[in-house]
Amino acid sequence: MKKSPESKESKESGIENKRIEQQQTEDQEEQLDPNAFPKERENQQEKGPKAETKEPEQKIDEIEEKTEDKIYKIQEKNEQKKEEKTEQPTPKKQQKAQNQERKKSKPKLRGKLKKYKEEDNSLKTFLAILGFIVVLFLLILGMKYFFGKKAMTIEELHEQNLKGKFSEKNFFYNGYSFVYFDNLWWTQVQSNDKTLYDIPFRYSPREVEYIVIEPGLGSKLLKGKNLIFISINLTENLSNSQMAIAGVELSRITGKRYNMFNIDTIGAFTTPIEKGVPVITCANATNTTAVVIYRLGPMDRAYSKGDCIFFEGINETGIIKVTDKFIYEVLGIFK
Repeated sequence: MKKSPESKESKESGIENKRIEQQQTEDQEEQLDPNAFPKERENQQEKGPKAETKEPEQKIDEIEEKTEDKIYKIQEKNEQKKEEKTEQPTPKKQQKAQNQERKKSKPKLRGKLKKYKEEDNSLKTFLAILGFIVVLFLLILGMKYFFGKKAMTIEELHEQNLKGKFSEKNFFYNGYSFVYFDNLWWTQVQSNDKTLYDIPFRYSPREVEYIVIEPGLGSKLLKGKNLIFISINLTENLSNSQMAIAGVELSRITGKRYNMFNIDTIGAFTTPIEKGVPVITCANATNTTAVVIYRLGPMDRAYSKGDCIFFEGINETGIIKVTDKFIYEVLGIFK
């Protein structure tokens, strides 16, 4: 440990003061009565002048050394205290200080969290109110649409076409008004007695334009005939219900339902399926009896072989489309 110049000067001044005090005490002793210290006088006379000068010097040196040691110890203690003050706090003290800081900061954090919760709750309340208003508005709008707006009838839909208000579900096709109502397409056709009938179809003319119908097939089926058989080949796993739809659509036009061709039309099967239902094949076709066979084929089409007429489709839906296309041609909608 290095000693500063100031401490050395203070030591020297202290030593000098000690010497002066020692000298003063000796002078005082010499001024005392010579009879008061007979033994010391004798010792001084025996030792001579050299002993008298050496003894005070030794004492002064001892005093100086002791004084210096005390000063050094005091300084060391002071410096140790300073170092202890400047030393970093122990982990326990650090932990204690951190805990105190946390305790101080907890009220602030709680206040902030409370504020955030209040803001979050107010935001949720606002969104809930807004959502309720939107739902209420949609309900009112929906009620106005479903209850305020009445469904149009077939006649009203035809009137929309006459007014020129067309859409994908109501339009004119080759001069005939078509409207989509109750999952069916409807058009109006006059019968022989000028009665206007609304006739339903499964498909619109636009949906069956691609189907090929043999030219003149309508005349071949209707001209000079007094009986028509519509025979279904159920051995090809055709659905009886789907084929019945196609057969009914055709029989209403060729039969007496709309008073157009008024030819007796009877359903049949190509093989014995049901008791009481006739079995009809192309062998039953004559000049006065027409036979229409419903069966699967490579494409959707209608054609004839001799007096026998075939309605073929790649599936049951195709056969129904072929039937609709044939009826459209018979009625003159396809020209």
